[in-house]
Amino acid sequence: MQEAPMRSLRTSGVALVFTSATTLLLTGCEAPLNLEAVRSIENQPTKRTDFYQAMASNRNTIVVAGNDGVLLSSSDQGKSWKRQPEITGSSFLAITSCPDQSFIALSFDNTVWHGDASAKNWVKHALPSQEQMMTVACSPDGKWVTAGSFTTFQHSADQGESWNEASLYEDAIINNLQFINQDQAIATGEYGLVLKSEDGGENWDIAGYAPDEFYIHTSYFKDADNGWIGGLNGFIYQTKSYGHFWCTGR
Repeated sequence: MQEAPMRSLRTSGVALVFTSATTLLLTGCEAPLNLEAVRSIENQPTKRTDFYQAMASNRNTIVVAGNDGVLLSSSDQGKSWKRQPEITGSSFLAITSCPDQSFIALSFDNTVWHGDASAKNWVKHALPSQEQMMTVACSPDGKWVTAGSFTTFQHSADQGESWNEASLYEDAIINNLQFINQDQAIATGEYGLVLKSEDGGENWDIAGYAPDEFYIHTSYFKDADNGWIGGLNGFIYQTKSYGHFWCTGR
């Protein structure tokens, strides 16, 4: 009657020893963690998680901008790339080069970043607008101009120290901005909207509309009359009349 607890205790002791031995055996068989491949990928200038949004170049440097503050630069025509330290956690939307060979880039947090000609040093300038800016351009005389929601434009003549804002009060987003020459500029965006400026981006008027409220994702104008716009499904429209009339192709 008194031996049952003793047998139970011995059995429990054997189980504990067996469990402990098993644990030791498994620990002894675990392979060492090798992180060399991970470190190698981390040191590469490009990563699988990168999403590139815009590209610009001057005479010597190409810059690619993307998500999470990604900036890549190349000084040998794209043969090799250097990854700049992430200067902002916000994604870049647009980038362009200026007549003085410097760069300006727009990030999603309504900040304009000014980079030197080598794209190594960057200074940020917060935009004063409550609207979401979507694109940025540099005029031939070096003025910075941004555009975005509610057909809002901002321009700075002192490299981001101060800004002036104007709007057409149209409920549309401007996605693209291009200076054709010192005086003429074109902006395109939502609902097929095409805007023009004849005074270097100070004032804007509606030049025309793309057919069927075509959402313009990108645009390029050779001159004030001849331009192309592109959007979803591979559609490309061309105008030869400052945006008044359009022909289409795919």
